[in-house]
Parts: sequence; structure tokens; C-alpha cells
Amino acid sequence: MKRMILLLLLICLTISIFSLHVTRIGQLSYPTDLLKYLPSFVEEARCVKVIDGKTIEVEFSFPVGRREKVSLIGIDVSNTSSYDSNDLPLAITKQFLEGKKIYLSYDWEGKNEHGDLLAYAWIPVSTEVGGFYLCWNVTMLLNGYAEPSGENFDSKMKIMFYEASLFAYENKTGLLKAAVSGEPSAEKIEEMEYLVRKRLYDLLWKTAAPVTRTASALGATATATPTQSIDGLSELMQGVTWGMTVPEVKANVKLTVKTDESLWTSSGEIDYEGTYYNASWEVTFYFSGIVDQAGVSVLRLNRIYYRFVVKDRTISDIASLRLAKYEELETHFTSLFGEPTSESALERAVTWKTTDTVIIMGNVDRYRNIGWAYVPSIFLEPLTNN
Repeated sequence: MKRMILLLLLICLTISIFSLHVTRIGQLSYPTDLLKYLPSFVEEARCVKVIDGKTIEVEFSFPVGRREKVSLIGIDVSNTSSYDSNDLPLAITKQFLEGKKIYLSYDWEGKNEHGDLLAYAWIPVSTEVGGFYLCWNVTMLLNGYAEPSGENFDSKMKIMFYEASLFAYENKTGLLKAAVSGEPSAEKIEEMEYLVRKRLYDLLWKTAAPVTRTASALGATATATPTQSIDGLSELMQGVTWGMTVPEVKANVKLTVKTDESLWTSSGEIDYEGTYYNASWEVTFYFSGIVDQAGVSVLRLNRIYYRFVVKDRTISDIASLRLAKYEELETHFTSLFGEPTSESALERAVTWKTTDTVIIMGNVDRYRNIGWAYVPSIFLEPLTNN
């Protein structure tokens, strides 16, 4: 089992196609998937002194007065501290931690060879949309003030730390503008390699158990667990996300339909017959060219279209079956996404909006035109398209 985990980690460390989703909180960037996460056990403390960008001294709330030196797991500031004469890793850690309440969580190893506690430091922050606990270790990596260390720690956190570091190098955040990173390979990334890494990431972060927290760490601004609408939208989108490239979508679709056949059509679409909510559908993925930072146009996912398919030709009243499926789906979507944001009784078109997606159900064709031929259809596109 250990050998398999190590193999998966090695594969993960050789692939650079997956993109980490990042949220901006004040002046800091932070992994979106980590916003909903706080370990089930943490200890409250106050950071009394910042020694360097990796090492701090804390005083625990219980027992009162107990002091320990803490080394932050998974990060190294020996290089980043030398990139700038002002030692910004030290300065930014002082700015956000020194003199403030923090929470500590631990890994499999308690202390290092110097007797320092090995820990993840979580800092509470408040925003207009609620409170969050930010892992300072990964924040240092993502914002370019630290690099990954060679420590052996939890695989789940190691995957997240690697993604954060990769994002920082690729985007030259913080002090990494002075770092030299490898030139991107011109060769195509194999779809299977992408799948291994994405599925491992999803296994560890997308399907995590609901967050549980200790009473001492919970305040009035604690964040909620993921909602049903997030899971429902992921299933509706067949596991893909907006902005995915053609190889990424093809890899997901091939895993879903278990086929090695080409899914790429001459008109620049991915088309296949899939299932959703106990029914068969013709599913089409549409792409548009988006110019990246290098000035190269890359095809990225920007629309999904479902068309209801009746496979049993012995059914005499297909119209009634289509109507029943429409009403069944309307109830299902309302339970997932709440009441519709708009509705047209004449054309039987109903619209829901999530945080990033518009969902239209009804007799809507693939070009988002509302027609009179009644065939239940589902149309999805990013909220930014509207």
C-alpha cells in the first residue's frame, strides 16, 4: 500500500497540467478547496515571537503560560529569504502572526531534531462573506514566500502543498520572481497521467468528510460545510469544470463512458451519449478559444448541452414520457439549487443560477435558443458568460 501511495505521489510530482483554484482574501491568495477545511483537533495559542519565516514561538492557552518553539511543516525559507535583502518571509510572518491568536494542528511526527514542535498554523480571518481559518504554511507557499521542504508529512497535505508551490512558480508570486523555474515542455501531457493526478486530488479534497471543529476553535464566524448544490452541480457537469482544456475534458469523459474511441467531432466539440438522473442523454461539450498569458489561444470548455434520448422504441406515448421527465427534473433541480431565478410557462424554460453556473432546463436547443419542439434539454454555461 505504501509503495502504491509513493508511486501515485511521484506521478503527481511529474505533471503540470492541473490548475489549482485560488481565492483572493485581502492581500493574500489561498487555495479555494482549503477554505472549507480545518482539522478536527487544534490547539489554541498566541504567537509571541517570529524567529524566521518558518519558526515561531507560541504560548498556549492551556495550560496557561506553556511556551514552545514551533517549526512550520512542509515549507523552507532558506532560499526565499535570500531573494530579498529585507527577508520578506520573516516580515510577512510577523505581520500576520506575531502577537495574534492562532491554532495549531499536528502531523505524524511531534518534534524535529532540534526539539521544535512540528505543526500547521491556522490563522482566523473575517471577510464580508464569513470567517475562515487559513493554513499559514500553504499561504506562504502559494504567495511565493516559501518553497516546499523535504520533510515527510501527510500525503493529503503534501498534494495541496505541491499544487500551491507549482502555482506560485508558474505565476511568479511573491519572491519567486527571482527564482529560475524549468522551461515548460512542448510535448503533450498524456491524458492518463492527468487523470491519475486529478483523481488523487479529487479523492483527497473534493470528497472530504464534512468539517468538524473543536469548541475552542469555533467562533461566530465559522464556515459551513459544503452544500448539496455543489455536489449536485458536479454530477450534472459530469465531473468537469469550466475552463478545462480539450484533453482534460476528454480524459474525464473517457473515464465516465469507458471508451477508447475518439469523442472529438469535426466541428470542434466533444459529443457522446451519457446518463444523468436515471435517463439517457446526448451530451455535448463546447469550447471557445481563450488567449493565455503567453498570447496563445487555447480551447477551453464554456458550454454543456444535454438532449433527452428515448432508447426504448416500443414506448407508444413518448410525449408523455418526455413531459414526466421534465417535471421530475424540475423538482430535482429545485431541491438541489433552490427556487428558479426565472421561469417561462409558455416555453417551459426554467433557469437556476449557482455561484458560477447558469442552468436552463426546457425545450432549449444547443445554441441556447428556445424552440417549440418539445424535447427536454439542459443547457449549462459559466455565469461569467451572462
